[in-house]
Amino acid sequence: MTNGIDLGITPCRTPRTIPVQQGSSCLPVKVAREALRGVERNRALIIIPARARLTALAYRLVPGLVGAFGRQVIAKVIGESQGEAS
Repeated sequence: MTNGIDLGITPCRTPRTIPVQQGSSCLPVKVAREALRGVERNRALIIIPARARLTALAYRLVPGLVGAFGRQVIAKVIGESQGEAS
């Protein structure tokens, strides 16, 4: 129970970190805190972590460019994972 709100999260079942990017991670407690703050402020879109807001803004301005970049990244990741499986 945190601040009178039962999140139904048992610490032993919660991972210590949630992978976000290579080399970085978010603590589940921080993600929950940011999500609750967004709900309290009645936000339609809650973007976590804060550095991902830049990507969301770029997508609003030039969706085709961001989409093309995303496809390249996904293709690279899939290629790398298939290379490891061989």
